[in-house]
Amino acid sequence: FANGIEQTTNANIAPDARTVTFNAFLPAASTVMVAATRNIQDVAGNPLVDFVSTFTTAAAADTTRPTIVSQQPVNGASGVALTTPIVLYASEPLDAATVPGAMRVTQDGVSVSGSTSVRNQGQTIVFTPDAPWAPDALVQVSVDTTLSDLTRNTLSNPYQGSFRTDRP
Repeated sequence: FANGIEQTTNANIAPDARTVTFNAFLPAASTVMVAATRNIQDVAGNPLVDFVSTFTTAAAADTTRPTIVSQQPVNGASGVALTTPIVLYASEPLDAATVPGAMRVTQDGVSVSGSTSVRNQGQTIVFTPDAPWAPDALVQVSVDTTLSDLTRNTLSNPYQGSFRTDRP
């Protein structure tokens, strides 16, 4: 039984008739109960003492790849204040150690230095430039597929966004 539902199994008895192996697909993160009753007999016809054992199967492996779902300032914005940080929102918690190497920020095509932090249980990336943005600059942010989540699934697609800063 898995979570109280009887499972279809195949039983294989070893040649010495002392070991029985069950083959079954067991659902992830489920409580499984194995029951053997006195209806089972040994080779001499003696009934088995009733036996019950339970265990829990492991959780399903996380194979979902993260995505960047939105950006602030929004992609394509204009008139953005010169002191505005870039904030990216991810679909699931990220491995913070992979963020600095995966993220690039440019201003009018020139790389921008700044600090990067990961917040909100790993789902928010904040980039703050070391100096205010230049007026009327095109700021571009990109994240490559080396960015990964906590189970090492990499970003599903590279992300690119941009905005234009305010004119004085």
